[in-house]
Amino acid sequence: MKSRTLISLFSQVARNTQAKEWLRICTVVVTSLGLSQTLSAQTKYEVTDLGVLQGGGSVAHGINDHTGVVGFAGFPVHAFLWRSGKIVDLGTLGGPWSTGWSINNSGEVAGAAELPQTQDIRRLCQDADLSGAHVCRAFLWRDGVLKDLGTFGGMNSVAFCINDRHEVVGVADMPDSVNAFIWEGGSLKDLGTPRGIDSAGHAINNRGQVAIDAHISRVVNPKPGEPDYHAFLWDRGIFTDLGTL
Repeated sequence: MKSRTLISLFSQVARNTQAKEWLRICTVVVTSLGLSQTLSAQTKYEVTDLGVLQGGGSVAHGINDHTGVVGFAGFPVHAFLWRSGKIVDLGTLGGPWSTGWSINNSGEVAGAAELPQTQDIRRLCQDADLSGAHVCRAFLWRDGVLKDLGTFGGMNSVAFCINDRHEVVGVADMPDSVNAFIWEGGSLKDLGTPRGIDSAGHAINNRGQVAIDAHISRVVNPKPGEPDYHAFLWDRGIFTDLGTL
């Protein structure tokens, strides 16, 4: 269908003086599309349905080198770990919702879970695939135990990634902002902000380098409806602005 549409379009263009050249280009494009579709048809994949928990659907967020998969499932949504063909409910921190975001090669899971305490809807928690109506906390799941990683004195925190050195990164409430954090050795460390506004840690490698996004201005950009932000690399206390496209 796509090939016929392209040919029809370029047949109309062919009425002008550059018709032959455009039609030649079109033919090359259509031929390339056909070859791509043929190659795709020959590729075989195996898709495994990881199932659900207590009804509802399921979403996967992370996978390790041993085919351990984490995400959320059911409704209210709960963090899950899928391994050896079984889906396991990781529970919550007493509230209704939780979600798993990352798993390392030791099978440790980082994510966020709600507490029983309610609050006004918070975007920080909603962005972590939680309800936002309950206080949420970053967690580390290890050997069947869900550990609350705490905050910097604020109410909410979310963990997005864990590496093979058992270091966890995410974002936590501050009095006037939200800041990226790293949890290591049993304590939460504030990574700060490159421009003194907001920041969030999204990924960490096994060298301890952290991928962060941070607002670069307090001026609201009308199109996204919020201040502009940039991607940053945090490495041993130094922020490098990765720029934009």
